[in-house]
Amino acid sequence: MIELRESSPLELSGSRRSTRQWSQTAILYAIIDGVRRTHRTAAAEKTLDILVEELGRTRENLLEALAALRRRALPVGALEVLGEVAFLASRDGVDDIRMPLPEDEWRKQLEPLDGGQIGIALILGFSAVMALTLTALVIVQSIG
Repeated sequence: MIELRESSPLELSGSRRSTRQWSQTAILYAIIDGVRRTHRTAAAEKTLDILVEELGRTRENLLEALAALRRRALPVGALEVLGEVAFLASRDGVDDIRMPLPEDEWRKQLEPLDGGQIGIALILGFSAVMALTLTALVIVQSIG
């Protein structure tokens, strides 16, 4: 099994991925590399290149990548190559990896705060502080 430390040079800047996720990804790409070595035809090379490209879109999820490839035109013999990759990845448990979005990508998906949202947050915070203050005052009054 290939092991990568948390400080792996493969780690993208700003990304917080666990060692387990890196190991799974490394195993998946090692499988693809092994299949590439056993199938040395131009069609197999093209198929695996297309698969790696699709893995980039699906954040290393092989099942989603294979589902997307079913809708694309593939070279002759591609199904045999993809079937072998799918079998080996399933056997090793790396066919359904869920990699988190890199930090810069998930920050792009966040909506910017507007003044109304900030005002509502301040009012809720103030009312929570007031409720705690009044509760503390009631407790002090009932004790004393």
